[in-house]
Amino acid sequence: HYALNVATCQTCGTTLPNCDTCSDMSTCLTCDSTLFYRLDPGGSGTCVCDAQHYDNLGTCASCSGAIAGCIECTSNVYCTLCDSAQHLMANSGNCGCIATYAFDGMMACQTCSSLITNCLDCTSLTTCTSCATNYGIVTTGGSTGQCDLCSNLISNCQTCTDDTACATCQTGYALNGGNCQPCSTALPNCAECSSTATCTLCSPDTYALNAGGCQLCSVF
Repeated sequence: HYALNVATCQTCGTTLPNCDTCSDMSTCLTCDSTLFYRLDPGGSGTCVCDAQHYDNLGTCASCSGAIAGCIECTSNVYCTLCDSAQHLMANSGNCGCIATYAFDGMMACQTCSSLITNCLDCTSLTTCTSCATNYGIVTTGGSTGQCDLCSNLISNCQTCTDDTACATCQTGYALNGGNCQPCSTALPNCAECSSTATCTLCSPDTYALNAGGCQLCSVF
């Protein structure tokens, strides 16, 4: 706590601000942790605020008091580490919810699935970016940003990302320009198909597969 200074003992803080212990009046060893100081990790030998605090006009102020959910920061407007227990992560100096979580009305991170039915990932409590299997995002109307069954969004659709285009159709239907059409429309007497050019099951059983289409058994 003291060091020689011209044959007298003086506190380390006399020439080394916020220094607790020192080897001489120019070399600090430890800083005053009661005021949230630490030795500069950059090696300058001076005392700076610890990671959980920032310099506020010469005093160390808490990061959490300046930025909600912040644990470590470099200033009152830039957070570098957020509270993971609250499902937060640092993003461009702010604390935002981690993936698959979003802020609710009380600014607490909640799972997207609890905020929006059948939602896997979202950007807000009203905007889903990824829905559960067989569900897609509504892009127009009063339910924009919500999830609905693909079959409700696009007739006879099994899987989709949103209501603009189907990814796979229900059995008995094939994709055609993002929509689903009956296999039999493009392939007469076809009950099931993998595309509008390839039948996988003919109907009735008087027809059989031939070169991707269906042909009367009597022809063979």
